[in-house]
Parts: sequence; structure tokens; C-alpha cells
Amino acid sequence: DIHSRQQLRLAAHQGVSTPILYRCLPAVTVGTMNFRERFWSHVDIPDAMPETCWEWKGYVHPLGYGRVQVNRFLASRGYCGPVPAHRAAWEYEVGPIPSGLQLDHLCRNKPCVRIEHLEPVTAAVNKQRWASLITHCMREHEFTFQNTRVYRGKRQCRACGRIRSQAQRQRQLGSTRTLTSGFNGKEVRVQ
Repeated sequence: DIHSRQQLRLAAHQGVSTPILYRCLPAVTVGTMNFRERFWSHVDIPDAMPETCWEWKGYVHPLGYGRVQVNRFLASRGYCGPVPAHRAAWEYEVGPIPSGLQLDHLCRNKPCVRIEHLEPVTAAVNKQRWASLITHCMREHEFTFQNTRVYRGKRQCRACGRIRSQAQRQRQLGSTRTLTSGFNGKEVRVQ
């Protein structure tokens, strides 16, 4: 006898036939599974570790987010075309995402669809949380107080700025020489 939602999800994941006790999704059946069962069949739910991510095993977009095709339930909520899997999971299990909010992955794992790892936040908060994870520039200079400037709301590496300025001066002079940054001594060849 299966009672809780987690037991229902685990049973659906393991291929066990379960009664349709779902709250949000209408009982629309395709073959032997309804849309919710089909959705959760594409999720890897580890049995051993209770706080691990539930990763989407279907199609994953190049940006890292799982994608799911829209069904009648999601279409009735205004979606069309492929939908991020974490948004579909939230809609299935919790309800509509509040207007003006985005779902933030607290675990920082983009294919994760576990509801406990998602939080509705504003776009500004979501962007700020993700930006705080970036600690080095593309040339691997650390973003420290001395090496960082903020221009139009974005962080910029001062060492890379110096390298760009030196390269521009060298191009204007027409000579070739090796430039080094002051923070980690990486050499950049400029022609």
C-alpha cells in the first residue's frame, strides 16, 4: 500500500504500477502511464542518500537544464514548446510559480528537479547567487577587492584590463612583445 508522494515517485521510478492519487495532474493516460508518471520515470532518484539531487535523465539543453515537452497539463498553465524540467516538476508538485519569480537551484545543480532544492526568487536574487559562485576571471585571475572593478553593474578583472590596454597600445605602435599580468605572472603574446 503506497501512501506518500515520495513513495509514489519512487514506485513510479522503479516501474511499479501505482494508483493515480496525484493532486495537480488530470488523469490523462498515454499507454499505461499518465503524464506525471512518465515525467518522474525520467528522473534518477537515488535510494541511499536522502539529500542528494534528483537529476533529470531525459534531454538536457546545452546550458545544462533538463527539458521536457509540454503536455496538456502544462499547456493549460500557459506553456508552449519545451519547458525546463525543474519548472515542470514545480508545477506538478507544488503549483504555479508565483508571477515575477524564477526557480533558483539551491544545490547549484542545473539538471536537478528535486522540489526541496528549488526556491522561487526574483531574477535579481537568482543572478546575484549565481554570480557569487564565480571567483576567477576567464584568465584565472582571482576576483579580489584589489583586482576587481564594477562597471555598469558587472565585475571586471583589473589585471585583464591592463593586459587589454597594453595589447591595444602595442597594436597601435605595431610591434610585438610579451606582456605579463601583475597578479599571477601569466604571459600573453601580443602581435
